[in-house]
Amino acid sequence: MATAGKQCSNCGKLSSSKANYCASCGHDEFSELPRTGFNIDDGETNNALIITATRVLLVSILSGGLYFSYWGYLTWKQLASETEETHFPIAHGLSFFVPILGLITLYRHVVVTNTLANGVKAETYITPAMAMVLGTLLWVLAFTVVVVVPTPGIVILMSLVSLVVTTTITILNQATLNGYWLGSRGEQDLKKLPVGMVEMIVVVLGLLNWISVAMSG
Repeated sequence: MATAGKQCSNCGKLSSSKANYCASCGHDEFSELPRTGFNIDDGETNNALIITATRVLLVSILSGGLYFSYWGYLTWKQLASETEETHFPIAHGLSFFVPILGLITLYRHVVVTNTLANGVKAETYITPAMAMVLGTLLWVLAFTVVVVVPTPGIVILMSLVSLVVTTTITILNQATLNGYWLGSRGEQDLKKLPVGMVEMIVVVLGLLNWISVAMSG
């Protein structure tokens, strides 16, 4: 079973169970925390890479919502070292494209993130129920586009609504995850996730899709 480390009795910051002094205030008295399912001792500090809300918003818009799946892969990969569960990041990200399975994956993603955040007393910004409602709305919109065969103007409108929904889910869940990183690692150990090649490819594909939609209108 994983340990949650120990909490500084002076400032409340979390540290590894092997620490002799608080990295935040230097205090040498701690209170042991109960086992919670995540592991401060074994998790690497450089795994705590935050993604800002501004970046999520910008990349989501430019990619036309494709970033949602890639974000699922990225964050699930990060969480692999924080829980005792078996993680399959690639399958996790791709499952967002599969009916029903995508909803189950989204629900699980929010549950795990919120559980970790609660463990360090960080604020949560989205509930599993809210995620399920928004996820269901996405599939209703997708089903409508396929079955009803709406006009180009309606397609653009539905695409924009879907983009708003996926971006909302991503920003709120990422905000919860960022709170967990802050609470479990401390601000001094936080770094921003570098922009990778795959993320740039996702943006390019999204831009090409936006151009295609605009030309069809």
